[in-house]
Amino acid sequence: MSGHSQETLEVGPQVLANGLREKGYEVGDSVPPALGSPAYGFVRFLYTIKLGSRSGETLEMGFIAPNDFPINPPAGIYVLSDVRPISSESTLPHGGVSDASSLLGPGWRYWSRTHDAWAASTRDAAAWMKHVDRLFADL
Repeated sequence: MSGHSQETLEVGPQVLANGLREKGYEVGDSVPPALGSPAYGFVRFLYTIKLGSRSGETLEMGFIAPNDFPINPPAGIYVLSDVRPISSESTLPHGGVSDASSLLGPGWRYWSRTHDAWAASTRDAAAWMKHVDRLFADL
């Protein structure tokens, strides 16, 4: 056995919530289960758009974070806004937006936006938010 201590990787939705808090986002203390399963947590906060024509606007945003975050990222973002219209087309950047009101309440939309470079990223809240910021550049 070597003298190196092995650090345990912390995983779960709370890791994403804590990382967002460290970046200055106001995330609630609790991360409720999502999708009817304790295997996911819903992380919700106010987000100010940083890029694109809507820069400076604030909206409510959320992520359904998997229990193995940061090994795997959320699949996309939930936005309480109509800044991007619902579209069943899958072509990005305008497609892949669905009505999420049955899951989260009136006005919520889900943007299916995977982080294609997650494995090569720092795999943390900062890497996820950099991805999120770019999603608004093409509005």
